[in-house]
Amino acid sequence: MAPHTPTPLFLLVLVFLASAQVGRAVEVAQPDLLVEGCCDGYVDNQGSCDPVCDSCTNGECAGPSDCQCYSGWSGFACGMRLTYNEVGSVNIHLPTSAANDSATEGLCGDFDGIRDNDYNSEKLTELQTIGSCAVFPDELEDHPCDIMSADGLEEVEFACRKLEDVFSDCLDVVSYNKYYEICRYDLCACVLTGEEDEECQPCDTFHEFAHHCALEGVVIDWRTADFCPYSCETTMVYTEGGSPCPIVCSNLEVSTGCDPYPVPGCFCPAVFVLSFSYCVSAKWSCVSAPCQAECSIFGGSAYRTFDGKEYNLYTKCKYTLVKAEATVNTTAFHVTIDTTTCSSEKPSDCLGAIAIDIGEGEGAITYSITSGKEILHGGVPLDPPSTRNGVIVRRIGDLFHLSTDFGLNIEWSVETASVYISLPSDTTIKTMGLCGTLNGSPADDFKYTGSNLETVASEFGRMVSISSTLCEDKIPTSDSCTIYNTYSNIAVSRCNDLKNYPFDGCDDVDVDVYIKKCKEDVCACLGRGASEECECDSFSRYARACSRYDTVFETWRTELDKCTAVMTCTVPLQEFHECRNKCRVSCADLENEDNCIPGCVPGCFCPPKMVFDDRSQTCVLPENCPCQYNQYNERFYEAGQRRLTQCGYVQCERGQWDESQLDCSVAVCPSDKIWADCAALKTCEHVNPSKSLEICEGGCVCPEGMADFEGTCIDTQECPCYSQGVKFEHGMQTRMDCNDCLCQRDGWLCTEHACPGTCHAYGDPHYKSFDGREFAFMGDCSYVLAQDSCDDQEGTFRITVENEPCGEEGFTCTKLINMTIKARITITLLRGRDPIITPASKAKKFNVRFVGIYLFVTWKGVDGKSVELRWDLGTSIYVTVHPAYKGTLCGLCGNFDGNSENDLLMPRGNFVETSVISFAESWKVTASCPATTASEDPCVTNPSRKTWSEYSCALIKQSLFAACHNVVDPQSYYENCVMDTCACNRGDDCECLCTAITAYAKECNDQRVSIPWRASDTCGLQCEGGQVYTSCGEKCPLRCWSETQIQDDGTGCNDTCIEGCFCPKGTIQDDESGQCVAPSACPCIVDGKKIEAGNYFIRDCQTWYGTVLTKSILLRQSNQTLWFGLTTFESET
Repeated sequence: MAPHTPTPLFLLVLVFLASAQVGRAVEVAQPDLLVEGCCDGYVDNQGSCDPVCDSCTNGECAGPSDCQCYSGWSGFACGMRLTYNEVGSVNIHLPTSAANDSATEGLCGDFDGIRDNDYNSEKLTELQTIGSCAVFPDELEDHPCDIMSADGLEEVEFACRKLEDVFSDCLDVVSYNKYYEICRYDLCACVLTGEEDEECQPCDTFHEFAHHCALEGVVIDWRTADFCPYSCETTMVYTEGGSPCPIVCSNLEVSTGCDPYPVPGCFCPAVFVLSFSYCVSAKWSCVSAPCQAECSIFGGSAYRTFDGKEYNLYTKCKYTLVKAEATVNTTAFHVTIDTTTCSSEKPSDCLGAIAIDIGEGEGAITYSITSGKEILHGGVPLDPPSTRNGVIVRRIGDLFHLSTDFGLNIEWSVETASVYISLPSDTTIKTMGLCGTLNGSPADDFKYTGSNLETVASEFGRMVSISSTLCEDKIPTSDSCTIYNTYSNIAVSRCNDLKNYPFDGCDDVDVDVYIKKCKEDVCACLGRGASEECECDSFSRYARACSRYDTVFETWRTELDKCTAVMTCTVPLQEFHECRNKCRVSCADLENEDNCIPGCVPGCFCPPKMVFDDRSQTCVLPENCPCQYNQYNERFYEAGQRRLTQCGYVQCERGQWDESQLDCSVAVCPSDKIWADCAALKTCEHVNPSKSLEICEGGCVCPEGMADFEGTCIDTQECPCYSQGVKFEHGMQTRMDCNDCLCQRDGWLCTEHACPGTCHAYGDPHYKSFDGREFAFMGDCSYVLAQDSCDDQEGTFRITVENEPCGEEGFTCTKLINMTIKARITITLLRGRDPIITPASKAKKFNVRFVGIYLFVTWKGVDGKSVELRWDLGTSIYVTVHPAYKGTLCGLCGNFDGNSENDLLMPRGNFVETSVISFAESWKVTASCPATTASEDPCVTNPSRKTWSEYSCALIKQSLFAACHNVVDPQSYYENCVMDTCACNRGDDCECLCTAITAYAKECNDQRVSIPWRASDTCGLQCEGGQVYTSCGEKCPLRCWSETQIQDDGTGCNDTCIEGCFCPKGTIQDDESGQCVAPSACPCIVDGKKIEAGNYFIRDCQTWYGTVLTKSILLRQSNQTLWFGLTTFESET
């Protein structure tokens, strides 16, 4: 080979690999400090150094840029496959990346797409000089069929003509005559050699014909027990169209990104995979069992509903936690919480009291628990454990526990300021309140009886508040670590202990939730000069959560040498136990031991056979009595507390009510209101206020049938309607999701249309599923975003996204989107490129149009189902699907069944993952991508960017967006914005910032709150062609004649407005020039020809003139009118 000849891309070689130890680099930075890290070419993966390969499609990365190919694969990045079978057939498969490479040459041609130049005389001469070749004979030997007998030849040709019958479905794509002649030649030659008849069968020719059919997409399994049989081991079956990357148990997704090259041989049947030479089912086999759905409250401000919705509520008030009406099998109950008083030692602890009403009316049973570690029954102190009327009450260390015979369980840990309420997840109980609706879907958790569905936590809190006039708003504008920035790094250092030993091994619980709350608590505590061990609450909560998955941390306090304060019991005679039998807390416990479910809890416990006194905090019986109010519930009030009466306030002093300040001559209530001993003020906005007998106080209310409207009692039928804090008068309409609602005298009347679902991915990247599940995942690979080909079902579409590194190490952004229709037609969206449709002949299957700042791609099937992509040409992608897809989808966007709790559904089965990383990794398109690990907070690793990020992102929470704050909670968008801009340290800072703010502005637009937030110095847009910026343009704007013109055909032209550049009012866009023109200036299109505005044409000896009328062009002449629209025209007289 000449020196200038390019190096071949591939060689068929046998390589013996020597094993090597991969070590770590250790740098001595200081005499007493060793800095350890992975060597170049390796990345840290949970303590081990894993090699990195740029591409390793069909192999494993054995070293830096060293891809060890799977069996049968070779070449760069393992993209070449050589197959050889026992009949002497050799096939070489190259990846498309090798096309047009000048180094490809040989008998197989040069792979340049030109068939005619593969064997020119110059190339053949060069090939003959390579190696030692036999001399070509001057004359060819006789064809063996020419010397066959007539009978023998007839038998041979009869056998070969079977090709036409067996492969009839393939004759249009593979040449029959070619293989028929090969068959004749081989059989004739075989017969002439004297072989037995059974040995001379055309199996080799049939095998080659079938293989080339499979390459063209026509798979025909032609072998039978009598004709060319092929025996497979165990439970495998023979097929001509097997995968070159067969699925195995160790990698269920290996074939997802595999080149679809058909391979003949033995394979497992459908829905089975190979495991140690046997075909086994690839699906999880799960047993349905009732689980406990749990609602949690941390510190009185952090809430997680039964259905998994997480939010913060900082308003100090009294709320309904959970309320349910009576059913055939259950009793009505009502659980309320009082957060009006915060602890001086822990500013984050505002849990004042919890009350539980079980039953209704005179037969109701009432319990209450206070932050003073006191439990009451009917207002009377109760010595737990106690069993009354199917209700069991226990005190377990510092944990109060109440359980009922219909499945309600309540736990309050006073020590960690945590409340847990649980119910069976399969219950038929319909709940409402701060704990949500318990129906599997968090989408309607912010809905209360007779009220609208709220979207913002503070608005929902007002809806379920018990006495809204007594609530004190305390909504922080920044988190505690921003307010007390000095302690931010200390909080990070302390709280990150949850990621390390001794807390490792708990993969079923999202540790980031507890770390976030931990940092808030630590910053608040240190910033206000309170306790220095506020992280212990979150540590204890995390340990408890892990114990629910059978992961118990027995010695975490002593191992960390922190949070040991609770081990030093302050109550005389008490001792600390990390795991104490909860059935042996008191003498009463011992008496009821047979009715107790064994278990252990940590805390300080009195010696055996002694009862702990909540009020005195000693192991003795109670002696100190509070003041009582016996009107309804015999509620106890601590010394110094006041209670409102019809004549004024009374105060509790040493167990007695001080009534010296009462004056019954002065009316407490205004003239239109009346006094109620247990008051719950009904307002037009809160038409069904909660009333709890336990948390019950006197007050002024409107008479029956009336409600308070702006301070005055009016008839409830005259009340206006409210939605998301906005008032609507009777007769006014609004849109809620995809339904139109009319305000009437008896409330809202809404249509009941099934609504489409939308999934969103943006930034670094953040995902929001069709059912509202939010999570962040930083994988560097291609992933299935959404598809309806789930559980081996044939689907209609598949959308994949490819992420790439875009900032701080470990952070990625969306680079490429692929949408494939029925596994045949694909549109590819790549930054900086025009959309690519493959094959190009199917371009009309998609409607592609630019509107505002987005590119829209819409596909609509013959059955009316539709899928819409909305892409900002950057890192933000929205997927909207037709309601008919409900419950049929899978991928990172979830299954669209209305239940976000099961959105982390793994492929092939009904197993729901609890780890976001494990879930997302299971939807890789390419199995060889590097494993994803948890990323550090970018604002910690880039502290210099934190201040700028928080300042810039604060725009979302400032007055500019105030009109949207009541309908779209800005907190999560602000947090994502800060994270993205901190991580965006490779340039394009403004793009990261603007993408995050645009995401919030889009959500506001969807809720019909349009805010023109852009400015020349804030994510400004440069409009061309006479267009101007608007925050709310039409999704399907009117244009001059255009093949891409789209009307509202079900894709949602009128469901929202779009931000971007649009033509001013009174003008429309001319697609040809791109300019905004008057409608009268639009050209006409007649018989495929363009006629400029003002001109005319002659048809049937008549002259037609063009004018514009709305969205169609109107041509007039005498008494006739010719209409033409997008594709056709007609005339009418």
